[in-house]
Amino acid sequence: MANVEPLRVEDAPELASLIGQISGAMGFVQNSLLTMARRPEIARAFIQLAGAVLGPGELGPDFKQLVAYVASTAAGCRYCQAHTAGGAARMGLVADKIEAAWEFETDSRVDAAERAALRQARMPR
Repeated sequence: MANVEPLRVEDAPELASLIGQISGAMGFVQNSLLTMARRPEIARAFIQLAGAVLGPGELGPDFKQLVAYVASTAAGCRYCQAHTAGGAARMGLVADKIEAAWEFETDSRVDAAERAALRQARMPR
């Protein structure tokens, strides 16, 4: 049981547009966002941060989700593992590449930049 109960989507009308975007991208609205919605400025800032991290860059958004999956697994966060693996799949990353995420050092489908990102992601915190 959560220490702070998440809001219902309909109880956060000032975030309706952002919640709709998240729902469209992820296929659902995560409880963590609905908990942050109790403080709309925090929810907006989090969404902005996530957009900056997952937005345009040297690595594609599908691979960024794979990096997040490896980091989540290294940190032991099962909640995040589920979200990031699912996100990678929704963005088109093939299932066997997600399943082989921890074999990146020898996987021929992983280039040098990707390998470097995954090395950082697996480091213990």
